[in-house]
Amino acid sequence: ESMSELRRKFNEFKRPKGFEEKLEKALTTLSNVEMGLDDTTGIDGAECGGALMEVRALIRMLDGAQERLKDLVETREQLVNDKILDEESARETLRSLQYAKTKSKELYERGATCVERLEDCVEMFERLKNESDEIERFLEQMEQRLDRYAASDRPEEEAIVNELISEWNRNE
Repeated sequence: ESMSELRRKFNEFKRPKGFEEKLEKALTTLSNVEMGLDDTTGIDGAECGGALMEVRALIRMLDGAQERLKDLVETREQLVNDKILDEESARETLRSLQYAKTKSKELYERGATCVERLEDCVEMFERLKNESDEIERFLEQMEQRLDRYAASDRPEEEAIVNELISEWNRNE
């Protein structure tokens, strides 16, 4: 029994702490990406451009995490082959890695969808802003023309005022 206890302690000593830290860091990164994607819910149209940049940065973080996960899978296999990880630790790390890979894939799909939606939002917001500016200019011009004709107070210009009102109604 003392030999098996000694072997367990030796394997615990040999167990690379860096592996567990890297795995934990990858899981933390995934959690941060998820929270960042959650933060894009319910933003104002004017904030879409900034949110788009943030989501693209999150996807770059996710790319880095996926690379680290690939390295961790290879490292885990080597640790199992070298019998540094016991069966329980091997199962536990496998579960964690499978969870991380699945979560990473889900977040990547969610991030890609988010980018598409935000790109559409930015485009639509810009188009609406331009249309709104165009309408503002038109209304200002109409108001100036109506003011000019109203100030003249000449009966022959009543037809012009009616034409302006008609034009206003057509463009409304």
